[in-house]
Amino acid sequence: MDELRSLRPDAVFTTGTTTSRDISAGFGKEVLVDGYVDRWRELEDLGIDVVAVRDTPRLPFDAPECLAESDPEGCAVSPADSLVEESPLEGAELPANVTPLDLTDLLCEPDLCVPVVGNVLVYWDSSHITATYMRTLAPELERRLPDSTG
Repeated sequence: MDELRSLRPDAVFTTGTTTSRDISAGFGKEVLVDGYVDRWRELEDLGIDVVAVRDTPRLPFDAPECLAESDPEGCAVSPADSLVEESPLEGAELPANVTPLDLTDLLCEPDLCVPVVGNVLVYWDSSHITATYMRTLAPELERRLPDSTG
């Protein structure tokens, strides 16, 4: 926070929720993490906008390892395995400086997430998006970002 106070960026781009496939992890599938909203309020007091990105659906395996043994359809999963139906950001009381951003529709079809889209590897492990795939999403991401960050 000291660095942000000093830098005063136009916006902070951060995760908005966290996902898990392991209910025993203590919180179930997808949640808005305790403390996020408090930090976002601190940023609001500093006049800094926040883009809170919904976490990615998680795979129960390492995508490249699965693809080494199967085709993309054999490595597909339901987004409902780690995401709740509606993003926790949508029902939360967020400060006015927070813009929720859900990119799930760019990672998954409504009922299926595949680790390869258009011959581009989507995941480099079980939950992190490859830089190459993110570059393919850049025009759409720019379109969805609030004007204050552009």
